[in-house]
Amino acid sequence: MRLARRWPVAFFLVAAVLITYAVGALAFLALRTELVLKFGPSLAALLTVGLISGQDGVRDLLRRVGRVRFPVGLYAFALLAPALVLTGVLLTHGYGGELSLLSPGTVLQVFGVQLVLNALLGGGLGEELGWRGFLQPQLEKTRSPLAASLLVAVAWFAWHLPAYALFGKGDDDPLLPFALIMAPWSVALSWITLRSGGSLLAPILLHASMNAASYTLVELLPAATRRGFQPAFDWITALAWCVVSGTIVASSGRALGKRPSSA
Repeated sequence: MRLARRWPVAFFLVAAVLITYAVGALAFLALRTELVLKFGPSLAALLTVGLISGQDGVRDLLRRVGRVRFPVGLYAFALLAPALVLTGVLLTHGYGGELSLLSPGTVLQVFGVQLVLNALLGGGLGEELGWRGFLQPQLEKTRSPLAASLLVAVAWFAWHLPAYALFGKGDDDPLLPFALIMAPWSVALSWITLRSGGSLLAPILLHASMNAASYTLVELLPAATRRGFQPAFDWITALAWCVVSGTIVASSGRALGKRPSSA
């Protein structure tokens, strides 16, 4: 408890790695479940907040997941932006013909299923209590929201690194493009969290939508993918998200649209 209160950020980061790659690996070997592997950051946040603030702090963190009252435009951004970015990249690379052959109903069905799975059992709920729920506000105590979001991106990427060594993540996600896309993704996720008044539902939906768009592409248009999760044009997708995040920073400044009520 003393360590968590004195060095909350360091305690959280170490806990996230240990829960994911130690406890999570044991759970996978014993129970054949990947849930702990995917929920490391959120479990670490609940542990750290519990040690620092007790049950009240944990309840406050969980209550933010249920904060649904924020502008409809933010819902639209969370649900549609990743798919629109990926569609634009596909068109740029000449996949317009293949896209025109897809049934809109099938696309919506596959995307909807992937969105729900990734929101509840993947990176949405599994990570966002940690990155945007705990780490971002902690870093904002001494830094601007923009600087904090970039530091979160570094921690977020570093958290993935053991997966490259232990689970062959590089076979699906090339390391350098993946590193580049972390920064604009983190800016967008921090921005939507702050603009929604601190709701964690907003980044959970956006994070899930980012993953769901790629998984939908893999399932419905495998010709456009190289080796699984990430599309063959990782660099272009990462640069497209740099444009999106650059537009966010240009319009909202270093505060990323932070409101006093989201503190």
